[in-house]
Amino acid sequence: MIIFQVRKSARLLKQNLSRQDNCLSPKSTQCINADPDASFSQAEILPLEGKPYFSLIIGRSQLDKPYCVIVPDSIHNFLPESPSVVVLCYQNQEWAVNFNVYANNRKAFVGGWRQFSVDNNLRIGDACVFELIDAKELRMRVQILNGQVPARSHVGNADIPIIID
Repeated sequence: MIIFQVRKSARLLKQNLSRQDNCLSPKSTQCINADPDASFSQAEILPLEGKPYFSLIIGRSQLDKPYCVIVPDSIHNFLPESPSVVVLCYQNQEWAVNFNVYANNRKAFVGGWRQFSVDNNLRIGDACVFELIDAKELRMRVQILNGQVPARSHVGNADIPIIID
């Protein structure tokens, strides 16, 4: 058994959101459905549900201009052929992110991705797993693993856990 401890999200949106702020619109790029009283002391790593997914190691292009995530070809068949909005779900919070389709059939998360990365304190080397939990509504569950894993890998167990801080 491998045990991971995941870091806290640096910016937990615990502001008092009005009911209007909880609306999802195509131009919305901020967190929605946030519970100001929620406690997110530790992220939970959940097993995949057997739905289409892809993983990504965060690099410079995701955190600096052009602030985007290129979606790998392996998941293209499960995504729309036209621009739309994808909802990224992480720690009981949701972000509306623009999903773009380019002429060369390249698909990417663009507008709103930067806000997601800032709100969750993503850094170069962090890993994200995006699982398509609802293809019709275009919702993806995101899991974030801190990238500060030791260069030498080892198997952890209950007595010697792998701690990602």
